[in-house]
Amino acid sequence: MNSFERSLIDSPKLPTMPAVAQRLLELLNDGDQDLSALADVISRDPALAVKIIRLINSPFYGMSREVTSLQTAVLYLGYQSVRSVALSFSLFATFKAKPDQRDRFLQLWRTSLMMGLAARRISNETGTWDPDEAFLAGLIADCGSLLLLQSTPHYAEVLDRFVEGEDDLIGIEESEIQTTHTRLAGFLLEKWRFPTSIRELVENHHGPVDSKSDSILTTRIQILQAAWLYARTLTIPGFSSEIRTLDHIVAELTNIPVPIAKSLAEELPQEFRSMAELFDISPMEQKTYEQLLENANDVLSELALDADESARILADAIARRKDDFAGIDGICEEDFEQDTGLLSRPAFERLTEAFHRRALTTRRSLGMMILEIRDLKVLEEAKGPRAVIETLGKVAELVSKQIRRSDHLCHFGEHQLAILLPGCGSEDLMRSAERIRLSVETEALGVTEGSACDIAIGVASADPHADAVDPYALMQFACGAADRAARIAERIVLGP
Repeated sequence: MNSFERSLIDSPKLPTMPAVAQRLLELLNDGDQDLSALADVISRDPALAVKIIRLINSPFYGMSREVTSLQTAVLYLGYQSVRSVALSFSLFATFKAKPDQRDRFLQLWRTSLMMGLAARRISNETGTWDPDEAFLAGLIADCGSLLLLQSTPHYAEVLDRFVEGEDDLIGIEESEIQTTHTRLAGFLLEKWRFPTSIRELVENHHGPVDSKSDSILTTRIQILQAAWLYARTLTIPGFSSEIRTLDHIVAELTNIPVPIAKSLAEELPQEFRSMAELFDISPMEQKTYEQLLENANDVLSELALDADESARILADAIARRKDDFAGIDGICEEDFEQDTGLLSRPAFERLTEAFHRRALTTRRSLGMMILEIRDLKVLEEAKGPRAVIETLGKVAELVSKQIRRSDHLCHFGEHQLAILLPGCGSEDLMRSAERIRLSVETEALGVTEGSACDIAIGVASADPHADAVDPYALMQFACGAADRAARIAERIVLGP
């Protein structure tokens, strides 16, 4: 725990849980299954008791007859459900928003509630975790962000950058405030005496996680990661376009069938509307799955219509990229190629070395992606070198829209682009590669009449603090993966 983290956790202004929540936590830690004791605790808070009765009568549970007493509600819901939901209601009262922060608090609570609901539904589908405990874990997973927003004025700017669509929240936090909301959440839940099992999940719900491990912890972290993707896509406008690939990514994370993952995305907005009122959250205009998908397709259509302006758009993107590089590890305007406008390979290698050194100290993953653009030799023979440069520019433009501002794109080889992705493990890399693949596939860039270029993508990631991998080995791994992908694609085209 660094000095900044300690100042927050030890501050006399640290939020204090209500007495009822403290007693509920004691029951959670003791494993007490006494329904009468649980009902007695809840009855000490009349407002909480009313919420529990409203919950049992809501469409969320679909009771055939109205329940009017707390004891009956507790009996119907069961110990696990009542304990988790009651604790969730109590925690909502713990953090107080300042008048100028109210909208940001509401955004965080909306996302947290959607994450809890998604974790509950995924756990139901997989049968690998108690759904009510999953709901509680998902709901409180981002309590560190609530603490930071309440106590650190600068964090509002961090949150705004993320809400506008900047993907790497953990990376922004580490850069701007020298801690992360997941670390703070772990310290906070420890102080509040939450069970270790829940604290570990909250601390790791942004990964990285070993997807090959069969441990209970890993499986539950993957459920929370999938729930976070649902919550982010369904409640934060800056990420709504990800709805197009959400079901496939969730299916890969959790091993539930793609149609089920899609149905969850369709059903969760309605569940959210039912629960938002119970949690006193203004539901905002919660778009349906079909509306989000339509908006995402509209965006892609606009990109296609703007294809003729690609040179101007690419120039703007390159200009922004130059601003991002200013002052970073000696990268300057001269490190960009004159013909393509992209970062040169020597500059990219220096940047990779610098981020590798940082990854050693910050204990974060470092990812790399190599894009081999195939069939450009055919284009060069038909239309000359300038056509190749223009095609590289179009691909770079498409790619730049699918990566984070914290990622770095360069012209790596004759027909290759490379991307450095700080903080990206293997799961994140695969999701990024899939977004890029879909983007290029949708655009269908023509090479010659009647043909189209395609891209072979190779990815590699490492944890420099744990793996004996230097920057150039990482490049070799990514290049090797791209080469294998290209050979596989060639075999598919030509046949065995």
